[in-house]
Amino acid sequence: MSDILSNVERELVIKYISQEKPEIVLKRCFDLDESNQNAVFAPLQIDGSSYSVQDENIILKRKSDSRILADNSPVIVNFYYKGRAMYFESRYCHYNAYFIIPINDKICKFLEQTNGIYDYLTCDITPSGAEVQVDRRFTKKCVTNENFLLFKDDGGAGTVAGSIGGAGTLETNIQKFFSFDFHSESNIQNRILPPIILYLGDEFMVVASENEFFRFEKDTEYKIELSIPQVIITREIECTAVCSKIVSDSIDSEKKCFFFDFRDMKPEDIRFLYEKSHQEKYV
Repeated sequence: MSDILSNVERELVIKYISQEKPEIVLKRCFDLDESNQNAVFAPLQIDGSSYSVQDENIILKRKSDSRILADNSPVIVNFYYKGRAMYFESRYCHYNAYFIIPINDKICKFLEQTNGIYDYLTCDITPSGAEVQVDRRFTKKCVTNENFLLFKDDGGAGTVAGSIGGAGTLETNIQKFFSFDFHSESNIQNRILPPIILYLGDEFMVVASENEFFRFEKDTEYKIELSIPQVIITREIECTAVCSKIVSDSIDSEKKCFFFDFRDMKPEDIRFLYEKSHQEKYV
């Protein structure tokens, strides 16, 4: 699903592309051209340093190793504007020593239905230790759940940025998790649910379990493997984390929330998680 930007919003987005140079991803748009339907074209990632914007055109300089599409090939241009996934349809045009991609009058944003930017992300958590790492039976897979939004796109106290201090979405999700009746929502009798991701930021994450089958030990180190789907590609992040805190429900003691503090995360992954969760540029 998508939503078309207003003229004012479009101008702001074009200014952002021109000045901030976000990475863009090109995808063949067969919906606009029924020829060569069986052709394979892997998404093409273009770094911000590889293009410029002039008169509402994205300009790419030809290089000896440039991947080339046929002149006037229909494409979809995907990018993030302050953490929000957006796209527009265009044409990949050849002009002398350059490739030109006109910016469409209609720029669209993807309408997220469940967990915003982190829709359908998963996380594998494995106790640290060489002997355990080899045996994947120790790994617990955590998932998102449509009943618990990781954050809201309202720019206020309900955002992830507001939840780091203990308020906002994180606190709301924990309270909702403790009061939620999972069994009444399930269409499978006695289903055992995997741990649910309630929060993900650049410093820590919170997962919750409603049964005794999935547990983590306080002050224990774990290997974290995050898989975060984006518009075109999936971002893979690995690091270690320590379970720093466990919060239990006062009524149902089986329901617990586990806080994991990230360790040895790569700087580029910290930047990525910060900008996606706070929806602002990392400085």
